[in-house]
Amino acid sequence: MRNTIFILIALLTIISCKNTSYIEEITSERNVGITLRNYYEIEKGTVVTTLGIIIPIEFKLDINYKNIRKTTSFHYIRNDKSAGGNGNNYCIFNGDTNKPIFYEENNWGYPYFPSSIYLIDEKLDLTKEEAEAFIKKYHPTASAEEIKSDKDTIVLAPYSKFRKENPEFIEKLRKEPDTLTLRLSFENKKEPKIIDKGIHW
Repeated sequence: MRNTIFILIALLTIISCKNTSYIEEITSERNVGITLRNYYEIEKGTVVTTLGIIIPIEFKLDINYKNIRKTTSFHYIRNDKSAGGNGNNYCIFNGDTNKPIFYEENNWGYPYFPSSIYLIDEKLDLTKEEAEAFIKKYHPTASAEEIKSDKDTIVLAPYSKFRKENPEFIEKLRKEPDTLTLRLSFENKKEPKIIDKGIHW
C-alpha cells in the first residue's frame, strides 16, 4: 500500500512539474519544390520575378489548453530582421489543414489549435543555375523553363531527404539567424508569454 501511495505521489509531482514547451521545430516530411515568384521589392520599388525554392519549416504545437486565448499569434524574424510589414513575403500554414492560418480566424482557438504549423519563406530566391542544378538532381527530365507562373511547381523531395543531401545549401540558410516567435495570451494573465524559437533549417 505504501509503495502504491509513493508511486502516485511521484507521478503527481512529475505531472505538476511538467514544463510545457508549447512549440518545437521538427524536420518536415513535406515536399521541397521550385516555383516562380512575383513580389514587390520595397527597396527597388518594383515587382520582382524570380525562381524560388519552397522549403517547409515545421513546428509541432502543444497549445490546446482552455486557458490559452484565441489571440495566439506568430511572428517571423528573417536574417535577424523583422519580416513583418507589407512586404513580409512569408506565410504560416495550419499543418492539419494546409491552409494559411489567417484564413482560419473563426476557428483559431481552443480546442481548434492545430497539432503543427509550417512556415514558407517566399523570399528564398534561386539563380536559374541553382534551380536547374536542383531540378537535374531530382528530376533529370524536367527543366526550369517549364515553370511559367507561380501556379507551376517542380517537386524535388521531402525536406528531410533534401536537408541531408544538400548540406552546403542548408548551411547558407543558417548563416544569419532566423526565428519564429510565438505569443501566447492566457485568460488569467495580463502579460502574454513570448517564446522565441530559433530556426535551424
